[in-house]
Amino acid sequence: MHELILTIPEGTNAAFHVRIMPTIAPLTPAGKAELRKRSLQLWMSVAERTPAAEFKLVHNTTVSGTLQGCDSKCQLFNTSELQTPMGAYQAAQLRSTDVQYITIGNWELAPSNE
Repeated sequence: MHELILTIPEGTNAAFHVRIMPTIAPLTPAGKAELRKRSLQLWMSVAERTPAAEFKLVHNTTVSGTLQGCDSKCQLFNTSELQTPMGAYQAAQLRSTDVQYITIGNWELAPSNE
């Protein structure tokens, strides 16, 4: 089982990666709640902004397109205008098990309201 780990550098106007990694250690309930909150904030921003993204897939394949969002368990990433070595797709879903990481560059992140 994999868990979605979000790594977002501090500050604004920063690129970030969304990386799929195995869960290393159990989290406290408060830690799980905080990660869930951050995850929901990220995916709400993705849905609002639909950023251009690059997806590094298994077997060293890279595809690019517009990231539209994901399903509730982040098992499927919804994309549009996906460019692949096999051709272009107007809309496609990528399985999280096939994605090593997602790169979104030069996306201005709003600072936390906390």
